[in-house]
Amino acid sequence: MNLSGLLLAALSIPGAAWAASPFFAFAASQDPGVVPVLQQYFQKTDYLGVKTLAALPALRTVVAGGHQIDLEPSVAGVQQIGCDPGTAVTVFYQWGAAPTPEAEQADPVGSSARAIAAIRGNGCQVGLAPEPQFFGYQPGTCAYNPDAGSYRQVDWSTVDFLDIQGEPFLEDTCVGQAGVNPYVNFVTAVAAYVRARNPRIVIAAQLSFRFTPPAVMTEAVHAMGAVVDGFLLSYPLNPAQEHKYCAPQNLAAFLGTVRPAAVLP
Repeated sequence: MNLSGLLLAALSIPGAAWAASPFFAFAASQDPGVVPVLQQYFQKTDYLGVKTLAALPALRTVVAGGHQIDLEPSVAGVQQIGCDPGTAVTVFYQWGAAPTPEAEQADPVGSSARAIAAIRGNGCQVGLAPEPQFFGYQPGTCAYNPDAGSYRQVDWSTVDFLDIQGEPFLEDTCVGQAGVNPYVNFVTAVAAYVRARNPRIVIAAQLSFRFTPPAVMTEAVHAMGAVVDGFLLSYPLNPAQEHKYCAPQNLAAFLGTVRPAAVLP
């Protein structure tokens, strides 16, 4: 799953119950129609993508300095990103299908370790955003095997931020069978495993406008509670893929529900 367009919602204190409103981060850069939505609902504690700020400069004053994320699907890509001291930029390694190189696809643990070392060595915060198979998801089903997947071989003490890509469980077929419960169960199991090995890690659960309507996303957010620190919402506009709900009005509908107390511009 390409995270080229995403939004991250998380709490400012890892592992804590939500006090008021989660914070959000958005890293898509292809749709200028999202600018007024983000200007309305985003706050200084939220996050924006490095590429988002470059493509949509009107958003540069929306969040505080240093609240930036960058996303790369290859080890070579993360090796090229350097972070100035004190910027607190988080660089995510997005292991998965193409555009992740085939050699890295075949070696998820080794590739992740090399990416972690490169990101840390460049002075950045370390993020991992692997596809759900990394955590034992069974493609084409609404099931997962907690004893499968590569996540059990990762040194989680070296990771600052994890995105759990569980959004396949929110496709129409799975939701029709059991609602949002399979999604919540999957994310809960992974989060518990990882947090037991790194209590300070920030954990986000991913949702996607690619194939999930705002109402189902909202239900999942409320069902998840404090299991994770927040939510990362993918907003992909790749013409080769379906992006059914990637529209500014859907982004506004979701944010307007989960952050009803937004400060209007």
